[in-house]
Amino acid sequence: LRQRLAQLTPREADTVIQYLVTNFGPGAPAATAVALPSGPGKELVETRCAVCHTLERVTIVKRQKADWDHIVANMYERWGVSAPEEAQTIAGYLAAQFGRN
Repeated sequence: LRQRLAQLTPREADTVIQYLVTNFGPGAPAATAVALPSGPGKELVETRCAVCHTLERVTIVKRQKADWDHIVANMYERWGVSAPEEAQTIAGYLAAQFGRN
């Protein structure tokens, strides 16, 4: 992660810093507590997705399975992490609990 952050351009770094200050700094809105339904992958969503997003943001929009697959794979790719089994478990959980036909 440290190497990945070091690769940011000054403009990208400013964007990341602004995002963090706005969403997590003093005066940031309080996170809404979202209770996830039980199921395989719940713990991964709580520990992986909630690092960067509120659970409300993760769960508010209903998406098709293919969309969840793409979104989760993209998040792992952004952070330079290769964990395809984890990503599949998370996408499967989100599709099952917050999917759309």
